[in-house]
Amino acid sequence: MAKNVEIGFVIGAALAGSFAGTFGKAGQSIGQLQKQAASLQKVSGQIEAYQKLSGAIAKDQTAMAQAQVQAKNLEDKLGTISTKTAELKNHYSDSEAQVAKFQAELIHNSDAYKLAQLNVQNLANQIKNSNAPTGELQKKYAAAQEQARKLGEAAKQSSKSLKDQKAISQALKNEIKASADQARIMSRESQNLKNQSEQLNNAISGNREALSGLRSELQDAGVDTNNLAQEQERLTRQSQRAAEAQVRLQNAQARYNSVKEQLSWNNIKGDLMTGAAMAYSLYKPVSQAADFESAMARVNAVAFSGGGRDKEKDADDFKSLQKQARQLGRATQFTAVQAANSQENLARAGFKTNEIIAAMPGLLSMAAAEGMDL
Repeated sequence: MAKNVEIGFVIGAALAGSFAGTFGKAGQSIGQLQKQAASLQKVSGQIEAYQKLSGAIAKDQTAMAQAQVQAKNLEDKLGTISTKTAELKNHYSDSEAQVAKFQAELIHNSDAYKLAQLNVQNLANQIKNSNAPTGELQKKYAAAQEQARKLGEAAKQSSKSLKDQKAISQALKNEIKASADQARIMSRESQNLKNQSEQLNNAISGNREALSGLRSELQDAGVDTNNLAQEQERLTRQSQRAAEAQVRLQNAQARYNSVKEQLSWNNIKGDLMTGAAMAYSLYKPVSQAADFESAMARVNAVAFSGGGRDKEKDADDFKSLQKQARQLGRATQFTAVQAANSQENLARAGFKTNEIIAAMPGLLSMAAAEGMDL
């Protein structure tokens, strides 16, 4: 491979015997290891961000489901309260009708009682003024007294019934007010829960969009997003090996600088070969994304060059080609870089964007079936 600098450095060092040249290249390897370690740390950070976003989405989904259930329960209770309030209003209306009835009876019985008392008083005056009271006047007087007593009792009962019915009406009125207040509180709580649910849904949508972008970046870097824990462990081990290789290369160079004249190739050969091999083993996973971007840049240059073009449409077409290359890299035995190279060849042959997109699946399937080179 053209970029396999470390392997070339090791072979050159073993054959040439020039320690100065060997350690000059060792310094380059150390710098490259540092860059690769930084790339690994970046990918590791993206994995952590991916896991945090996934956790945040799951947490928000749970909270949103709970808010929706609570809002639904409140709406059911509001329906029950509304029915109860309507019933209370009907009872209150009936009670007020009873109040009016008892009030009318009280007025009637009070007036009749007053008239009966006047009649008793008149009969008493007649008996007093009569020289010879007769038994008939005495009977009328006794009957008038009895009637007045009954009418007085009726008036008292009407007054008591009116008082009791007014108390019932007041209690119903208070209950209606309490029910209405409770309904308003529940309505506000229900609206707050709906607003909370909407905010959580918006947060979930935003996190999902960010998660999708991170997933694409991780897949381009060769990370399996379905096994993030294992991938994180793998990257951690690679980072540790890169750091160890870097230390060993630096130690080897330090020993060379301190004892140049006494140092032999056999003393440092193991350290150099270990570091160089490690640099090569770490190169591939962190370089895939750069190779893919380079291949797509060539597709862009070939397919969308020339004046008088619609730049906005070209940008959309390029995104479609880029998306297809990534998808084919995941779904077929060919890599995304190989798919992008095939798109470039079709573009050079004069194919339009829609023709390239239509031709690629069949082209890759045929190449895979026949064992042909793309």
